[in-house]
Amino acid sequence: MSHTTLAEFPCTAGRGAEFLGALLPALADTRAFEGCEGIETYIDSDNPDQFSNVRRRAHRILHHYRDPTPVGRPEE
Repeated sequence: MSHTTLAEFPCTAGRGAEFLGALLPALADTRAFEGCEGIETYIDSDNPDQFSNVRRRAHRILHHYRDPTPVGRPEE
């Protein structure tokens, strides 16, 4: 049974292109993971600094990774 995950990436105004430049090469690694059935990236047509990823996997995974300082976000 396939599992679908939606991830949303809101970027700081004007930094979307920078984020996309970092994201797209990293998706090659994601596509290579065992069980990856596909990953698609969408750009909000009303806000070029808002992205969404839809990932389909053959099985559910139970680990998550989050970078504490994402590209385009000021450090808190």
